[in-house]
Amino acid sequence: MDYYGTVFSKAAASGNMTRSGYVFAGWNTDAKGNGTAYQPDEWVSANGNITLYAQWENAVYNITYDANGGKNAPADTMDYYGMVFGQAAASGNMTRSGYVFTGWNTDAKGNGTAYQSGEWVSANSNITLYAQWKKDDVKKVSDAEFLHERADRLRKGMSQNELRLNGKVLTLVIDGREFVLSRNANNRNISGEIALGDGYFLKYDIKGNGSNIKDFRIIKK
Repeated sequence: MDYYGTVFSKAAASGNMTRSGYVFAGWNTDAKGNGTAYQPDEWVSANGNITLYAQWENAVYNITYDANGGKNAPADTMDYYGMVFGQAAASGNMTRSGYVFTGWNTDAKGNGTAYQSGEWVSANSNITLYAQWKKDDVKKVSDAEFLHERADRLRKGMSQNELRLNGKVLTLVIDGREFVLSRNANNRNISGEIALGDGYFLKYDIKGNGSNIKDFRIIKK
């Protein structure tokens, strides 16, 4: 539209205008926001051609965890600015009767993007991660087998949600199973071994509060 004499019109809405990781915050006569600010539908007046520059603010996003048929899903209370960029949570105390936790997915039925606990998650909007489950085998998996299957992953490091220190009791919590490593621990740096039954033992040497695993293996005596 042409305006004659004096520009006198309402500032436009943002419409379909977008910027990844940001939310629209209004208009300004200066690109850096140092001029006159206008919100959509505010009246704009000028005695010459005028350019209004979109103003942007970092968007605030969150990660939400859904137990997807289970209970006690972990919570992430952190705000992420511009882009969600955090690590997928461990299963912690989340359980589902008759099922074993297998990871997270952006789709409840597992048809989206899959994440394992500790993997980096990125998105430019709020995101919900749904727990993925598989039927527990009829045959009870022994503690030794259970830890042996997960040993390679655990050797890469353990989160504080997996390596829990409550008072002086240090517990390893993995996919719904708990193993007491020590009842007299002062921190998460510890070495030793615990009995798993049937002559099997877990031998461990944990440093860096769980970030540096010197030894983690199943042995038979």
